[in-house]
Amino acid sequence: KIIEHAAESVNATHLLSKNFFEMSDGERQKIMIARALAQEPKVLILDEPTSFLDAKHKIELTILLRKLSTENNLAIVVTLHDIELALRIADKMALIKDNRIVAYGHPEDIMKREIVNNLYDLDSANYSEVLGYFELKSPKTVNCNIFLICGADTGSNIMRFLVKNGYNVIVGILHKNDIDYIVGKTMELKIIGEEPYNPISQKNYELALNKIKSCDIVIYTDFPIGEINRLNKKLIEESINLNKYVIKYEGSIEGLKEKLNKCIK
Repeated sequence: KIIEHAAESVNATHLLSKNFFEMSDGERQKIMIARALAQEPKVLILDEPTSFLDAKHKIELTILLRKLSTENNLAIVVTLHDIELALRIADKMALIKDNRIVAYGHPEDIMKREIVNNLYDLDSANYSEVLGYFELKSPKTVNCNIFLICGADTGSNIMRFLVKNGYNVIVGILHKNDIDYIVGKTMELKIIGEEPYNPISQKNYELALNKIKSCDIVIYTDFPIGEINRLNKKLIEESINLNKYVIKYEGSIEGLKEKLNKCIK
């Protein structure tokens, strides 16, 4: 009964009659945890339990460990290199570097950019405490200046594509509480930013227009237009009037890549 209860706790009763060596990595992990639970421990220690799991089984295991901790009044100690997963699973976290604890506490309190960047000695990427993951910084290896007009999370994937391919990117005009602004700042892109909830100022509009004049390509997305960002629409119109190579992003990175290649060639 103890074994059956342990297997039921990890949703693995259907695996009890299955050969262990015929199981997937995710199934084996469940059985190993069930085996430990059958001993009715007060503390469960797991070393890199998600190392060989695909995304689906990582999520399942994360939910399972949270459930076991709550329902069984069980303390679970997990070692992880997956910092994004650790942020989502842990009640408390210890960040360890060179055999010493550099930060300890609630993940939401200690997972700051400076701390995490230092933990991994990052030079080519930045951690974002808002996003909860890393963004690459642009190596700027392509001799092409691009101005991106976006907003409301319509530009994040474009920024990632442009940055990893080495383009020099300027973004604007973004309100500072826009997720596109946060992503771009994490990448250390040049951004023309406006204060939240304020209409785009004439000063920022003119600054953006001057930047566009020195750019080779202007890309714009299908961002929502309202009273506070209507000058971005005017930026698009002026870009066309300046005979810039203007690309409307239609939702396909492959399509964007083809248009960029035509221009650069």
